[in-house]
Amino acid sequence: PTLGRYGLYYGGGFVAKWPFVESHEHVALVEESHWIDTKTRVVFLDFAFFNPDLALFLSTEVLFEFPGHGAVEPRLAVQSISLIRYPVNGIGDIVRIGVVCFVYLMVVYYILDDVEYCRKKGLAKYASFGWPHVDVINVCLFVISGVWKLANQILVLLAIPKESADEALLSRIRATAVSLQSEDYIIGFNGLLLWIKLFKYISITGSLVRVQKAMVKSVKDIASFAVLFVVVLFAFAILGFLLVGNQIWSFSTMNGSITTIVRAMYGDVDFQAVVDAAGIWGFLYLIGWLIVSTSILLNLVIAIMIEVFRVVQEEEQMRPTPTRLEQILDDLKKRREEWEELRHEYDQKNPDLAAEFKKPGTFMTLVFRVWTMLNKRSERRAAAAAALLAADEEEDEEVEEKEGAGAKPLSDKFGPIPQSGEWKPWPSRVAPSQDDLARQALHK
Repeated sequence: PTLGRYGLYYGGGFVAKWPFVESHEHVALVEESHWIDTKTRVVFLDFAFFNPDLALFLSTEVLFEFPGHGAVEPRLAVQSISLIRYPVNGIGDIVRIGVVCFVYLMVVYYILDDVEYCRKKGLAKYASFGWPHVDVINVCLFVISGVWKLANQILVLLAIPKESADEALLSRIRATAVSLQSEDYIIGFNGLLLWIKLFKYISITGSLVRVQKAMVKSVKDIASFAVLFVVVLFAFAILGFLLVGNQIWSFSTMNGSITTIVRAMYGDVDFQAVVDAAGIWGFLYLIGWLIVSTSILLNLVIAIMIEVFRVVQEEEQMRPTPTRLEQILDDLKKRREEWEELRHEYDQKNPDLAAEFKKPGTFMTLVFRVWTMLNKRSERRAAAAAALLAADEEEDEEVEEKEGAGAKPLSDKFGPIPQSGEWKPWPSRVAPSQDDLARQALHK
């Protein structure tokens, strides 16, 4: 179905087809035979052009509506279809294709990484609404747009037949154009989400942290205000439609009335036309709407934001939130201290070798630092694993002694105890990772 200004038009009716060369004769014949009469409500004029130089189809639809009052309302819709969607005419086109492929490879990597994270740590980060949900929506739109892009590429190849006399060619061109336009809508909305996600990383300074927290805290209050605003907006739109809808074109439909009063909030309204159409009632209508919308409702939004920002400032004074810049600097400081500790330990063990590597301009200085850090970390992890294994063996011996003395077997609580072979953890435990073993060794 096609949505026009005065109605929704479904398939059906009469169809006339003619080539472009003989169009004048066919139009004259249609006019003489009274093909369009007083009962006609809409006429669709569809045609397409092809540019062989650009390999570009241009699909055009002209809609003529005949409302009951006798006027004719035209509407024009033009859509283009490129047969070569990804040309390779230079280095720029190659870079463009490479960037598209890289983006979708990153999407696949992010999906796999997030699945692995959820497998290990569960869905705790999705318990409350926040940036993780925005990331999921963003990835889903990327997947949908990628599948849609591939489907459109196949559709463009299959929709255009070799014989241009195919009667279904025009309808296929129209369907392909609509599908390509839908793809653009998805990509556009996804791009909006990508830019919104920049707020996730703006917490570089304290001022930006406060702004971000204020925006997050004000979402519920703004949503409640939006419900009130929609109710008031719809009420004034109905009043304007009934008051001057028969005399002013912009108020002749509900959609037009809503659009007009929203524009009136920002001063874009023909005040004199409303007053001439409805007199004192039109004047009171516009004045009432401007007072309620601008002086009350918009100022209410400003008051909500000011109050939320004040609360955030008080919370920041009591419990300051570390900025990302501070977190980065703190992490670099810890790594530097760890590096200095490793370097000092190795210098004490190998003073001669350290002095040789520390000579200015020696290329091996960097190699020596990296090798020292990796070697020390591997030694600590091995020591931590050995200490943990020894502690578990002692615990197993204590359990065997208690069971031998007649105590209640711990196997009733923890499951079967390994009797032979390589040591295995209890079923109720989780094997520690290498990072956990290293942290335990450092703590000891």
